[in-house]
Amino acid sequence: MLEHGSLKRGYLGLAGQPVALPESQRGADGREQALLVVGVTNGSPAAAAGVLVGDVLVEFDGHAVESPEDLLDLLLGDRVGTPVALTSIAFQPQTFAIAAVANLEESHTRTTFRATSMSARFVTASKWLAQ
Repeated sequence: MLEHGSLKRGYLGLAGQPVALPESQRGADGREQALLVVGVTNGSPAAAAGVLVGDVLVEFDGHAVESPEDLLDLLLGDRVGTPVALTSIAFQPQTFAIAAVANLEESHTRTTFRATSMSARFVTASKWLAQ
């Protein structure tokens, strides 16, 4: 994992928060949580793949994603420069093909997203997903 004295961290260019999945969207594995995309940085690997605000991500390269921390853990080490798949269930089941995970330390387009009311967004997203 360590190359040239530092740990590489991947960068997709998206911000997310955990969201509870209604029973109708849990799928065969019964997963109760997923990652709601609340921001996408222009020019990022996520934007290039077509990820949109409102997408609900359930998998990163075959691994379950239920929180921002899950995604960050999966972006360490040998992911930088590799193609990966993100699976979303928001509008319809879809898989985004990320051409290559960017290196966080080399990214020039880092954006910080600020949520004004996380609880209000969570409730709104949960109601929207239940429809």
